[in-house]
Amino acid sequence: MAGLAAQWRLGGHERGYRTPSAGSGVAVAVGTLAAVILVEVLLIAFTDHYVIGGFLFLAVAYAFIHMFRCISNAGVSVHLFTDGLVWTTGGRHTPLHFGEVTALRVGGKGHRELVRGAAPPVRLTPFLRDSEDLFRRLGQTALRHRWPTG
Repeated sequence: MAGLAAQWRLGGHERGYRTPSAGSGVAVAVGTLAAVILVEVLLIAFTDHYVIGGFLFLAVAYAFIHMFRCISNAGVSVHLFTDGLVWTTGGRHTPLHFGEVTALRVGGKGHRELVRGAAPPVRLTPFLRDSEDLFRRLGQTALRHRWPTG
């Protein structure tokens, strides 16, 4: 990473942002499912009623959504440097110097895109750990470089 940053003159490394691992998503889903089953068993044992609560159903549904988001976003990371960033997905590194960026766009579901001339935009997922810190820093950079935002 340091060699790539030096080659593209990205400056000093400030911070790295990564997505949760696929295993952590699976662990959350399995743990939530086990907790819901335990609650249901306890309800049957102590009240003699089988109850499917809306809250319990929503907890399982959200846990599985979280699991699939973890799996689909696994391996995405952003390394922020003084004058740019390196976006990594699927083992492929995309260096981006802030001088190349022409605009900062906010897309649906909270995605941020760094638009670069004729090249495809770099799409940053909000599923990164501490993504709000990254997006705040990019907002400050956008003001400093006078990128249009939208």
